[in-house]
Amino acid sequence: MASKGARLAALTAAVWALSATAAQAQQRPTIGAAPNPTTAGDPVVIFGTAPPGSRVVLWHRVNPAPRFTPVQRTTADSAGRYEFSRADGVVTSNRNWFVRVDGRRSRTVHERVFALVTLQGPASTNVDTGVPTTFTGTVTPPHAGHVVLLQRQSAASGGDDWHTITRGRIGAGGAYTIVHRFRVPGDANVRVVLPRTRRNLRSPSNVLSLQIEQRENPALTLTASANPLDEGQSVTLSGTVAGVSSPQPVTLMARTAGRRFAPAAQGMTDASGGYSFTQTPVASTFYRVVAKPKRSAVLFEGVRDVVTASVNATRVVAGSTLTFTGAVSPDKTGHVIYLQMHNARGDDWHDVAQARVLSGSTFTLTRRVAVPGTKVFRVLIPGGPENQRGASAPITVTVTPNSAPI
Repeated sequence: MASKGARLAALTAAVWALSATAAQAQQRPTIGAAPNPTTAGDPVVIFGTAPPGSRVVLWHRVNPAPRFTPVQRTTADSAGRYEFSRADGVVTSNRNWFVRVDGRRSRTVHERVFALVTLQGPASTNVDTGVPTTFTGTVTPPHAGHVVLLQRQSAASGGDDWHTITRGRIGAGGAYTIVHRFRVPGDANVRVVLPRTRRNLRSPSNVLSLQIEQRENPALTLTASANPLDEGQSVTLSGTVAGVSSPQPVTLMARTAGRRFAPAAQGMTDASGGYSFTQTPVASTFYRVVAKPKRSAVLFEGVRDVVTASVNATRVVAGSTLTFTGAVSPDKTGHVIYLQMHNARGDDWHDVAQARVLSGSTFTLTRRVAVPGTKVFRVLIPGGPENQRGASAPITVTVTPNSAPI
């Protein structure tokens, strides 16, 4: 038979346990959401703690609706954890979440949502100056009647600066069309932006990289075997001098951004006026061929940065932090760089983290993954006056469910 002291100790422990349970029941439930912000249509997880075994009700209010409504119910597990998954295509606009447990309400979480803005350009990335260029795309959710901005990048010193070059308006179903004429040859990184609305954050589209060329001079043509190039690749520049019946001298002129044309190579045409040069530019370059008194139109040859990237793990549990490392060629120390993820529909990329390229042209980017599933990432460095933007090969990561709190 237990002693009086042992019985007293057991009774005391039971009282403490009951008190702890009562205290826990009086605690306000906690709540969190990930990812936040998110992109329209991507899955979201709402999670937190509540008394073990309690009934947890998730409420939401979608901007600009005036009232909260219940949307899901679950039961907290034996450790007091709960989790709600909002599936692909459900969360498309800004909203607020809270949970209610036995009459007690959690704090309110404001979920911020980017609209999904897509952008398509001309069939060819080589566009002539002065020719109308048509851009089309969609905005989800639709935002019919709202203005969208066509922007061109002006990253002069490794930044990611944009300026608006024209506007369009969203039509029924979220579709838009914008027409623009480029006046000056060179590279053009363009995107479309939906300004901030009550329903969504300010939302940029994917970026298109174009090469803007002068119309060819039929008296002295100049074409490139490939455009654009990856840094380190070679290109053959060729053309014809019209009206030639014997070999004639030709000079290849070249310049990079901010510099003047200077001779890059000398050569001779064949008897019918044909010529060619091989070049390996390390930066985007403007070319022109001179066969006095004729000269060709300016040809812009884009050169893309080369990005290599890897991740510390390709299979992780939800709640883990991924670390992406790699390098950029040529040296881009100090330049902004982005980690991007394929959206749930699989037809676009959106930024999920950013950093600066480190000394030695290396980088490190991190991203916490909260939602189970297959995720596809890439690392992108935006273009500038010297090179066009470059992106790594896609990296696939499998995120498995996690039995521990996120």
